[in-house]
Amino acid sequence: MSSIAQYLQTKGYKIKGSDQSENKNVSALKELGIKVNIGHFPQNLTDDIALVVISSAIKEDNPEVIQAKKNNIRVLKRYELLALLFNEKFGIAIAGSHGKTTTTSLATELLCEASLNPTAIIGGKIQKIKQNVMCGNSNYFIAEADESDGGFLLLNPKIAIVTNIDNDHLNFYKNFENEIEAFKEFIKKSNYAILNIDDENLSKIMKQLNKERCFTYSIQNKNAHFWAENITHNGKSSQFIVHTPQGDIDIKLNIPGIHNISNSLAIVALSHILRIEKHNLQRTLEFFSGVDRRFSFRSF
Repeated sequence: MSSIAQYLQTKGYKIKGSDQSENKNVSALKELGIKVNIGHFPQNLTDDIALVVISSAIKEDNPEVIQAKKNNIRVLKRYELLALLFNEKFGIAIAGSHGKTTTTSLATELLCEASLNPTAIIGGKIQKIKQNVMCGNSNYFIAEADESDGGFLLLNPKIAIVTNIDNDHLNFYKNFENEIEAFKEFIKKSNYAILNIDDENLSKIMKQLNKERCFTYSIQNKNAHFWAENITHNGKSSQFIVHTPQGDIDIKLNIPGIHNISNSLAIVALSHILRIEKHNLQRTLEFFSGVDRRFSFRSF
């Protein structure tokens, strides 16, 4: 919620909000001049409010939602507003059970490195800028797509990246088959799909897609469009070669873990589709400092 609030403020909208308690996001918004009330009360809905946006955690019996409906104020879920903003732009959406925040952050830094000035709505704070939002002035809009309540199906991405699919969120999907179908629908809505075929479920989905608009990546399968070889780990970083349709690329990755090598391969594929120069890609991965609270190193 805080990232969308910050983005809309930069576009000239007057933003105010409420939360149940003080926290880091509330403090950050207040520092930007956004008024945040503590507690949900009907009187928080003043006469100048034209739209109320709620997270999925807010129920219909919330006092502010009830008051908004009494006042005939439009109420949107967070993902509904995100879709309205995202679908007006050249949208790049990153989904998956794991790795989507890091991959979204990498995509954001890639486009920034290439001077493409993206807007980005991210589920965590990029270490380099200490924020979960990037307010660019181009037509590129990068969004972390949350599958937990099906809201990602409102997005119409030009490029969809999916990192993996796990048996999750069964309180919403009821069974794993429904979740698989939701991801399949999300992928099919895109102009281009970038899929991790080391994931068994994505590998099965890929076989049902139009191959001309589907790009695959892997650290195991040499038949992928983008696959890593000669991987070496150096404590906090790693080095490897990526084989691509346009030749090999030497990569230094500044974050640890085989899972992050996999995430970085999605970014190699993204750079290919967007025709971003190889040196921009290499610099992005070499100097990426990670996402707050995602495999962060702490001193003791």
